[in-house]
Amino acid sequence: MAEKSSFTVHAVPYASDNYAYLLRNETANKTALFDCGDAEPILNFLSKKSWELNYIFATHFHGDHTAGITELIDKYPQAQTIKPAQENRLKDYTTELDDLESISFGDQKIQAIRVPAHTQHCTSYYIKPFLFVGDSLFSAGCGRLFEGDGKDLLRIMDRYAEFPENTQIFFGHEYTLNNVKFAKTIESNNPDLNEYHQNLTKPQEILRTTPTTIEFEKKINPFLRIDQPEIIQKIDLGGNMQRYERITVLRDLKNRF
Repeated sequence: MAEKSSFTVHAVPYASDNYAYLLRNETANKTALFDCGDAEPILNFLSKKSWELNYIFATHFHGDHTAGITELIDKYPQAQTIKPAQENRLKDYTTELDDLESISFGDQKIQAIRVPAHTQHCTSYYIKPFLFVGDSLFSAGCGRLFEGDGKDLLRIMDRYAEFPENTQIFFGHEYTLNNVKFAKTIESNNPDLNEYHQNLTKPQEILRTTPTTIEFEKKINPFLRIDQPEIIQKIDLGGNMQRYERITVLRDLKNRF
């Protein structure tokens, strides 16, 4: 759980490795949900807390992030449903947000950040210092390019890197250990990455690595580190590739890992 003032974020695991997130504003008595592929864990959590659900955000259209939303709307018909602008594969949402548009959440605003790469209309949502990224960014990794290309991926990684260092990143899947294993094949001499791997492989009942931070990901995530000499030497030995070409090769290598 991450906390700032009257705001708290609660990760709700579901399926084999998914996360949904509930953002609570205790002062305003408001609750927002980010993604939901399975309504039951969310309903159980809300029932235990005696909270209403006021907002439902979808980061992208994939069913493992949206399949539970219809059931939640049936339970909480007053909830405002928010989707990425132009994402016509999501039906019956009350609101769509384009890049940098926002809606009020108590005395602050939740802002849409368009990050097309994983899908054409992927959108993250930002309320300082929390960033809900769906499948666009993971700890030590990023989402597959189903509808984007390397140029898109480079743009969104550069955009994420501009967020404040203390930004807390809430991602959609527990892929971290596999991502770290791959990252070590690309940048084996990175001490922060090696220490992270050691911590992840310590005996523990359940591995939960959300949230991460922009500061930490800049230290260990190869997709945010494509200009590092060791990574360039690994994937662009001649030093002739443009940045988008390097990140394209990097994503292709991850696809085959």
